[in-house]
Amino acid sequence: MRQGNLDRPCAGSRTSTAKSYRAEGGPPGFYRSGELLELWIVVLSELPKTAETRLLRLLGPQQMRQQVQDEIAALPEGDPARRPWLELLDEMVYLVRSQILACQDLALLDRWLVKAATATSVSEVLVAAA
Repeated sequence: MRQGNLDRPCAGSRTSTAKSYRAEGGPPGFYRSGELLELWIVVLSELPKTAETRLLRLLGPQQMRQQVQDEIAALPEGDPARRPWLELLDEMVYLVRSQILACQDLALLDRWLVKAATATSVSEVLVAAA
């Protein structure tokens, strides 16, 4: 296993660092901590843009999520991989819609509405205005 150059602050401390090692035999973007912790780290920005990494990349920032959505939209109609992805995206939309409809806090709804005027994504509205 070769050592990566991912000296990053540990959660909860700005001064301590943890050594990370590229996962041997794994795709780019996968690292693991030292021998004792057995902690795995995925650096989304380093993942290859392949079908195998789509789900992880959907957890990334808005631009990355949009790229994945564009990849899914570009799949041919007859591609058997297309339908599960479209169902997953539909479920995500349903969950966000349900969260908005279930909200009884008028102040929060008002913040969401104000933020929606300038936001570029639904998550930007819900997270920033919460």
